[in-house]
Amino acid sequence: MGKQLSTSTAKGYKGEQFVRSWAAEMDCVNFCPDVTAPSVDGMIQLYDERSGANFYLLFQAKCGNSYLRKVKADSKYILLRLDRDDIANWQHARYPVIIIWVSDDPPGERYAFWTEAARARRGSAQIRISKRSLLDSKAFPQLLELAKTYAGVPSLPKLVGQPLFPSRVSSIKAAARKFYSDWRNEGCISPVFGKTEITLKAWRHITRASSPQRSVCHKLSLLPFAREILANGTRSRFLRLLKKDVEKVRQTYEVQDNDAPLIYSFPAEETSRRELHALCGIYRSSYRTNLIVEVVVGVLRVNNNIVRTTLYGVHEQTK
Repeated sequence: MGKQLSTSTAKGYKGEQFVRSWAAEMDCVNFCPDVTAPSVDGMIQLYDERSGANFYLLFQAKCGNSYLRKVKADSKYILLRLDRDDIANWQHARYPVIIIWVSDDPPGERYAFWTEAARARRGSAQIRISKRSLLDSKAFPQLLELAKTYAGVPSLPKLVGQPLFPSRVSSIKAAARKFYSDWRNEGCISPVFGKTEITLKAWRHITRASSPQRSVCHKLSLLPFAREILANGTRSRFLRLLKKDVEKVRQTYEVQDNDAPLIYSFPAEETSRRELHALCGIYRSSYRTNLIVEVVVGVLRVNNNIVRTTLYGVHEQTK
């Protein structure tokens, strides 16, 4: 009689098998690493028909509820437990790494969610995955774009939403305000910047009285595209530095000396930067020229770590 697998090992095989099955359905090639390979369960080769080239990404699969932290039953995401050493390895990988959580349901009912490993914060032992990020046929274009971006040949995300065009111009502000309010309540997670705040300050910037009314109406019509770009865009462009501050602070650390804690304090500097970045997407229509939409976000960095990202504005690129 063969050796019986442990529960965790058996579930690990279930997760890897689900990914292999998905890769086969998508006509992708799946490679299994050497048993000593750290932090990854395999590599997937994705073929891009447009360029005729192959692109690659690494994955780690987790299977079953034992890897999940408790969240509200109606939550729109799951919290997946991770190993800190794995996260450190992923952040130094030359290929993109995705994390896949696979349900422990019977094979015919099994499903999976995925996200980029880069979204895991350094020092954290968990990652948040949206329940809308199903690993199915619709995930292939997003994964291909992710692999192409890491390879240095990204393409602009193709937008599939529709702009807000009410029948009467006078009613667009009311319709757009409802859309914007719903967006604020839903929240936004950017693959590039993480949590992005949708604030009233951005709304006032878009609708400011000094702008021509036609310009305001046009920008409001682009809000659905702005949401789509922030949620799916994997490439950003630095625009300019708004402000840089250097503040003198005191840092402390504690050591144990003969069972008595000693606290040391020393002067240090904390650098904060406020920057503007842009993300773009393209909307193709049969009755007009291609529409390139640019979303501008404000990024606050402290000691080069992103601590806050907010929507700043949206407009159509004309050059």
